[in-house]
Formats: sequence, C-alpha cells, structure tokens
Amino acid sequence: METIAWTALNVILLILIVYAWIKVLAVLRRQIGIGLAALFLLSLSAFRSSSNSSPDLSENLLATNNRPTQSGNWSNYRYTQLNPVNKLFFLVEGKKDQGTVQPTGFHVTTSGLLLGHEWRPIMGSATFSYPNVYYHAVVLHDWKLLGMKLYTTTEEYYGYVPSTKSKKG
Repeated sequence: METIAWTALNVILLILIVYAWIKVLAVLRRQIGIGLAALFLLSLSAFRSSSNSSPDLSENLLATNNRPTQSGNWSNYRYTQLNPVNKLFFLVEGKKDQGTVQPTGFHVTTSGLLLGHEWRPIMGSATFSYPNVYYHAVVLHDWKLLGMKLYTTTEEYYGYVPSTKSKKG
C-alpha cells in the first residue's frame, strides 16, 4: 500500500510541476517572446542528465565475471506481485538433460508503472532439486521522489519454478 501512495505522490508532484512550467512559459512568452522562451527551454534541457540507471537488459545473476553464458534449452519463470501495479519476475534458464536441469541463467525484472520506485537485483542463485529449480534473489528497492533517491531497502525473495511442464486435466 505504501508503494501505491508513493507513486501517487510522484504523479501529483509531476502534474504540479508541469502546470507551473506552463504558467512560467506563458509569462516568458509575454515578456520576451516565443523565440527566446523556446531558447530558454532548450537551454534548460541541456543541463538534464541523460544517464539511465536501469539497463535495457537484465543482467544474468549466475554469470561470473560478467561474461555472457549460453541460456541452454530450458527456461521457466515465476512472478511476485509487489503491489497492485508492479510485478517482480524471476526467469531461470538452464540446460535440461534427462530430467535434470543445470541452471545457467537467472534474471530478475520488473513490470508496471515504476514512477517513484526502482527494484535492482544485486545477487541471486538457482539450484536444481527434482522436480523444481529453487531460486534466491536479493533486490535493492530505491524509493525516489521526482527521480531523486531518498531511501533504499533490501528485499529477499525465495521461491521455485517447476522443471517440468504441469499437466492440467
């Protein structure tokens, strides 16, 4: 519940800032003209940070020395509902041979509206014990206000993914 309230606070502040900028641009347009107002806006965007703290692809938590590994011929996933808006996904990849799975990849990703939050995996492990692959992940949860990190918590997640397809009948 706290994560939804925090996201709502970020949305409200963002709306207020956009409203304030519209008013400021209206005053600038009246005082100095549209050309100089546009130049002022472009100069402000030049000071904006272009670094992205989240990578495009999730890193393999089982890879050593950041070397890419082959994913193998098997994969399965589970997810945890963090709140009504966000999910944390755990993807395990491996090589399957005669019912035994050797985990070679473990990825943790998020989905949903992440305004005011960032979940970053820092370590993980995956182990096969028939009939499941058990995983453990440690994730940093950053609480942000307008993009600035205010507080960080550490969260641990344990679970399993089945190594066999479930039969429904």
